[in-house]
Amino acid sequence: MLDFDYFILLGNLIKIEEHLIILYGQEQRKEILEKLKEIRKFRRMLMKEYFNLEGENWCLMKHYISTIYSAFEVIEKENELNKDVDKYFEIIAFCINEIIKMIGGIKREEKEIKIEEKNQ
Repeated sequence: MLDFDYFILLGNLIKIEEHLIILYGQEQRKEILEKLKEIRKFRRMLMKEYFNLEGENWCLMKHYISTIYSAFEVIEKENELNKDVDKYFEIIAFCINEIIKMIGGIKREEKEIKIEEKNQ
């Protein structure tokens, strides 16, 4: 299963991309585009390590991760206002599991299965 810290890492990288796009729109500096390319390259490399996806499924996974990560940010804000956030955690957990099953699995699990088969 996808490690929670890894999931948060991907969510943060996606959010950095979004902020760099907004910043570039405001400042039009070339170094912002260069940083965006670096972050995007790193995020894509990490996603390829875990997900066996192509085309629209790749894009969907990126958006799902971004959406779920944003939900965590909303939970943090709601929690500070002493609002009940349990329902949001249940929804996020359900979505993460369904998305991974629906879109095609995780490469790392396949590698572990192959290693275990060789060791038996």
